[in-house]
Amino acid sequence: KLATARMLGHLGDAKESAEGLQRIIHETPNAPEADEARLALAALITDGKLNPAEGQSNPDPDQLLSEIHKKGDKKDDLGRRTLLLKLRRQVGASRCKEAIETATAIRSKDPSEEEAAQVTSLRAGAFRAWSQDLLEKNQVDTLLPHLDTEGIQSLSTEQRTVLTRRLV
Repeated sequence: KLATARMLGHLGDAKESAEGLQRIIHETPNAPEADEARLALAALITDGKLNPAEGQSNPDPDQLLSEIHKKGDKKDDLGRRTLLLKLRRQVGASRCKEAIETATAIRSKDPSEEEAAQVTSLRAGAFRAWSQDLLEKNQVDTLLPHLDTEGIQSLSTEQRTVLTRRLV
């Protein structure tokens, strides 16, 4: 059932996919397959593949993610993928400081090379947006502890210039 529901989502039939995923969650809420279904459903919603105008009510993706049973170890693939989707949602909602913290959590779980590249890109965007907000509010002191090599590289040229002028 899970493989079929996922395949439907990949083939573009998001509505049927969502229905199948919700059936799995409803019928076997504590099974590992239900956690995979929660993650897949949250991804469909996050990616905008479900059209709420079609009359379907979609569950809250953040609620779905919070219901996933994570193992907590470094080999926890489901936990890492859950955090990665959570990171994408945080960046999309401009929850930049949370996104930076989630990126750190993902990195502690030995992400694949592809996942690590995605985390780096999302973290850089979140850091740039958070830095811009702090610079506009003239809160340079809040930013300083986070200006490691990666943080500085994440800043735009204009942001680096503004930061330098405020520090001088």
